[in-house]
This record gives sequence, structure tokens and C-alpha cells, in this order.
Amino acid sequence: MFLGRIKLKHMRNPAGFVSLALLFLLAVSCRTLPEISGPFSAGETAIPLEPGAIAYILADVKNARPILNFLPIRELNENQAGQILDRTQSAVVAVYPRESGRRFQLAAWGDFPTGQAGIALGLSKEWKKARSQAGYSYWYSQAGGLSLAINAKQAHVAAVSAGVPPDPISHSPPVQFPADFIAASAGSIISCWLENPGTTVNRLFEAMGLPLQLPAERMYITIFPNENPAQDSGLRYRAAIKIEASGESQAKALETLFSMARVFSSQAPETNGVVSLAAVLFANAPVRDGKYLELQTAPLTEKDIALLFSFFSIY
Repeated sequence: MFLGRIKLKHMRNPAGFVSLALLFLLAVSCRTLPEISGPFSAGETAIPLEPGAIAYILADVKNARPILNFLPIRELNENQAGQILDRTQSAVVAVYPRESGRRFQLAAWGDFPTGQAGIALGLSKEWKKARSQAGYSYWYSQAGGLSLAINAKQAHVAAVSAGVPPDPISHSPPVQFPADFIAASAGSIISCWLENPGTTVNRLFEAMGLPLQLPAERMYITIFPNENPAQDSGLRYRAAIKIEASGESQAKALETLFSMARVFSSQAPETNGVVSLAAVLFANAPVRDGKYLELQTAPLTEKDIALLFSFFSIY
């Protein structure tokens, strides 16, 4: 299913990175990777990715499958994407700033067949085999800007904007979860935190016609199953957005901004689904607690979540 030519561009959405990068999980045979715990293991407080990212995303792929199915994957048809996701249990992704030269790094856990596709890569002119300093093998494509390593239980992918892609497995100390991330994401099926998120959130304000700037240091987005879908017209999900400001005065300013956006979303005409999304996001009044501001959304569809992540895209 994966032996044809694949264009390795157009990975622009951090939510879509999880699905799109997984297309490489059937592509390598490598049985000597280091054992690394998954992000949903009991007591886990860190993820095996490189530091310095703009966003870190965790996905319980098995339970988030209906959402991931809705995200467009240009390089694969629906049947191929489904076969890949069928074998994936969980994944974590880091998205890096443009100026760093790195694009993203992914680690995934599941039950992956690793035999036949390794032969296909060995016959490809674009892919070359390399050996890491730790002694395991991985593959890379300089033309595609990707490197990858896989065994039966885990897979790792790294992407760069130019040059030779590095070893896809991180050898830096694992990135620790922010202090309140574990509590904020408990029970979620997709969760992420964004560092210095103002630029990404401002896109949503701009699309709504609001000239607002977000003074925030960190933001958490968590997607949960809706506990009462029968009472909410079958809508299966809800989201919580928690924003960390630099201090209480900045949090008060945020509260004012979101209150303005809430009023606007209830009155503005619809444009490309933006106002409908804003109405869902701002359905409830923001709650401020010290330097934190939290929004609880109305019940969401898969389409709402896909649109939400499209506005919080990094590139």
C-alpha cells in the first residue's frame, strides 16, 4: 500500500502532523531501537522529543480516531490512512519555529509491520540508510527532508526544511510537561501546549475581523469525549482552552479581549465557518484564576475540531 511515490511537502497543520507523519510508520525495518515509554504510560511526566518547539501535541490515536479521520491528508487516500491509523495507539509531535531549520519531530507507539517496506526503501533512490551513534539504523531522504526509524512497537520521524535530516530519535533529556499540564489534560484524547501562542491565536481574531492581540505566554488545548452526547444532539466532543499570562493584570486584559470576542461572535455574519467556530469557543464566559484564563467550549463536532486546529496551525 505504501510503495508508490509520495510527495513529502505541505505539512502545515500541527494537528494534521499527527496523521500525516504516520504515513511513514510502515516504511522501515529496524529492530534495535531503544525502548521508550509512550506518553500515556502510568506516571509519565515527559515526552521523548527535542526541546525548543513552538507546540507539543499528544494524541490518543485509538480514541481520537474519528477526529483524525476528518483531518485531510493530501498524500494518502482514505483507505491508506485508515490502515496506518489502525496500527497506531498513541503519538506525540513537536513543531519547531521556522527559523530553527527543523519542522517537526514525531514519536508513535503501536503494532507496526516492519518487513516488506524496508525492502522498498532499500530499492528507492531517494532514501539512504544511516547508522546512529547509538548503533541502530534509520533511513533519511534529503529531498523530502525526512528521517525515520521504526520497529514493531514504536516509530520516530524527524523533518527539516533544508539539509540532511538528523537522527529521528531524540538524545536530549525528555521534554518535561509543564507543571499544570498533567492535571489540565487528564482524560483527554488530544492535548497540546503552545509556547508564546499569541501569533497563532491572533489568526482567529483576524479572521473574525477583530484587531486584537493576545498577550499570553503559554496555552493548553485539550479535547475530551462529551460525557452526555445524547443530550447534545449527538455531539461527541468538547474542548478546554487554558491560557497562561505573565501575571494577573495580563490575565485581566485577556478576559476583556475574550469577552469582546464573545459578544462579536454572537452578532457577526457567518464567513467560512469562522463565526460558527467562534460561537462554539466562546459559548461560555471565560473564567479567570490568577494569571490563568480558561474557556470551556460548547459541544463540538469533528469538523469544529478540525477548523479549530486549522486556526492554531503553526505554518
